Amino acid sequence: MLKYELLVFTVIFISLLGGCCMSSADKKATCYNQQKIEGGLSFEKRKIVLHNLNDTGIVNAVFSFQNRTDDTLFIDTVRVSCGCMGTNYPYVALPPKYKGVITIRIDMSLVGTSFAKSAVVYLHNRQPSVLRIIGRKRNRVSTVNSYKKITMKVYEKNDIQPI
Repeated sequence: MLKYELLVFTVIFISLLGGCCMSSADKKATCYNQQKIEGGLSFEKRKIVLHNLNDTGIVNAVFSFQNRTDDTLFIDTVRVSCGCMGTNYPYVALPPKYKGVITIRIDMSLVGTSFAKSAVVYLHNRQPSVLRIIGRKRNRVSTVNSYKKITMKVYEKNDIQPI
């Protein structure tokens, strides 16, 4: 009976750790999420600032990158922070020294006057990279240049007539 309880405890303990495994090389317990390697793609810019944008239409933010590692990399996905955004990125293996671009499209009719958006690039077995886009739409000229004085008449009880 003790062996059964010990087995159940071990199974529950391992499942709570989220799939941790024992590394045979250094005999340390490490989780899969902590085994991701730093680095990967080297971006020319990680933040793009856009000004004087139209109220409608599509704006493209292009992020140039290069694989500066000695390994072949794969972009698993690029996740955007908002439904007003779409992405276009290479769906192929990225050999060492590979140069490419990630394009993020923003539908301007779905964003406010000022906005800050982000996209996260997930590489296979590497730390993710965060890309930011900050923008502001074109300043609008105020159409209210003069104010009309509005007067209100206060009706007395005797002024109200039945219809």
